[in-house]
Order: sequence, then C-alpha cells, then structure tokens
Amino acid sequence: MIRRHLMLRNAYEAALELHLREPGEQTLLVAYELGRRAVAEELGVLELVQLHSDLLVDLVARGTGGDPAEVVGAAGAFLTESLASVEMVRRGFRDAQAEAALERRHAATIRRLSSFLADASLASDARATLPEVLQLVAEHARELVDAACCIVGMRSDQSPPWVTGASPAPLVELLGDHRHAQFLAVHALLHERDGPVRLGAELELPPAVVRLLPGGGGIRGWLAVPVKALDGRLLGWIQVFEWEGDGPGELDEALVVHIAEMAAATIERAGRYPG
Repeated sequence: MIRRHLMLRNAYEAALELHLREPGEQTLLVAYELGRRAVAEELGVLELVQLHSDLLVDLVARGTGGDPAEVVGAAGAFLTESLASVEMVRRGFRDAQAEAALERRHAATIRRLSSFLADASLASDARATLPEVLQLVAEHARELVDAACCIVGMRSDQSPPWVTGASPAPLVELLGDHRHAQFLAVHALLHERDGPVRLGAELELPPAVVRLLPGGGGIRGWLAVPVKALDGRLLGWIQVFEWEGDGPGELDEALVVHIAEMAAATIERAGRYPG
C-alpha cells in the first residue's frame, strides 16, 4: 500500500510540475485520472489535498512556474480537477448504494405481500377475506411507489357495488357521493385501454376521473393498473396517485402491475369473485 501511494505521489508530482510549466487541457485530464486513481488506492480527500499542498510547496521552492499568481491559479485548477473526479466516483458509489437499498426495500415489501397472499387460509372464504386482501394490497402498493394515496377496487353486482381497500384507510369514505361514478369511469377507462394508464405530475386527468380527491381538481401524478383474471376479465383496478415530485414512472408502473398480478392470482385461487 505504501509503495502504491509512493507511485501515486511521484505521478502526481510529475503531472503537477508539467501543468505549472505548461497548463492545458491535457494536463488537466491527467489530474482527473489521478483523482480516480487516488480513490482506487483508498486515498482520502484530505490526504489528496495534503499531498497536493506538499508537492506545490516543493515545486515552488525549486522555481517551477513563473508568475506567482499564475502558479497559484494553475495549481488550483489542477487540484479542482483531481477532486472533481473523486467527487464523481464517490457520488456514483453513493447512488449505487441508495439504489441497492431501494431494491432491497422493494423486494422485502413484495415478499411480505406475496407471503400473505399465498396463505391458504385466504381461500376458505373469499367474500369475507377479500376486503382484507384489498386493504393490504393498497397499503403495500402505496408504500412501494412512495405515493400519498392508493385505492384498490373490485366490481360487484351486489350491494355495495364495490369491494375496496384504501390507503390511507378513510380515503374511500372521503370521496363521498362521487366514488361510485368515478370507480365506474376508471373501470371503463382501463377496459378501453386494456392496460395501465399512467399520467405524470401536474398533468390534467380525463374528466371521468378528475374528482378522485375531495373537492376535485388536479392530481399530482396518477397511475391506474387493471386487476385481471387469468381469462382476461377485468376484475378491478389499483389506483395510485399524489406524488411529492415527478411521478409515476416506468418502475412505479412495473411494481404496481406485479402487485395487481399477485392479487388477481390470490382471488383466482380462491375461486370466487365479488358479485
């Protein structure tokens, strides 16, 4: 390790000396690569800055470079380029860690939901357990895509006309008198499109679904995914909406589609549908 650091020091000194004599894009490119090399050799930012400072003092003492102001400016540019590559590598590492953590959270959430939906006891009385299933689906779908609201609905020919689950739980009741008409509209929309419908943040929704929230108005992002039987019949849907930032995206859609497929398989396995 000491020998590797010595080799890095020698390479840095040679490149910095050349840059102080003849600053240009080529020497700055070398500085950038030296920064990457420093990260690979587990040299910290403070160690790199100290190395640069020590070498600069030595080079100036030997009379390298010309005007002091130009030397300081050139040395600063060289160090900045080295640190830029260090920051890029570290940022990429942090992003990779964050993405891995998110994937682990997604996998854990889906495993929990899958374990529940695979429970054989759910097949014993589909009518009694269906609201419980839909409620859990709503909670997990909302959690997976970091949305504020989720409603899961299954069409029924009996009273009430919809079996639902929602997160937050009081959401369906808050929709009041609009809910039956809007649920029918979403059902018809998904039947017509024969697949998920995804709208980005701040986009206007179709008039048929514009009053999904109390008081009506625009919704920041909206995703509706059909829940289908194996023979293709539309059983119901999962609606997820209200994102803090941009959304929903393709990953959100893929996750909710997967949940919809698991929910449909559970209902299919139970052998009974609402209605």
